[in-house]
Amino acid sequence: MVKEDERMYHACLSTHNYLNEMCLMNGFSLKGRQEAFIYQMKTKKFIPVVVNISKQEVYFPTKSKKAHDCIWINYANIQNVMYYHSYCRISFKDGTFLDCDHPKRIRNSMHLIFRFLNKNTPF
Repeated sequence: MVKEDERMYHACLSTHNYLNEMCLMNGFSLKGRQEAFIYQMKTKKFIPVVVNISKQEVYFPTKSKKAHDCIWINYANIQNVMYYHSYCRISFKDGTFLDCDHPKRIRNSMHLIFRFLNKNTPF
């Protein structure tokens, strides 16, 4: 299931293929984008996928990408995140929200994406 621009539809592609296609449409490969993120941010787990830097279009997983219930979130669509002891609530710009386990992991992913975008956004 993919939700974009307040529309939901069933994706025919796997998440991996969908993200690779999104990267290719922006002139890069999924593998290259992930390798660049790993190299610059010195991290090896829960690697975000940078699709478009100028639009801050960066997808990050809520769980291990092997987990059947892993959700990939587009950083650009996030309005706010409220962190609690055992979960966090991500509010999106369209008014919807998602409760996620592992708030420390989500906070870390958001922080790494913020740093990456600041480092790579031309002024």
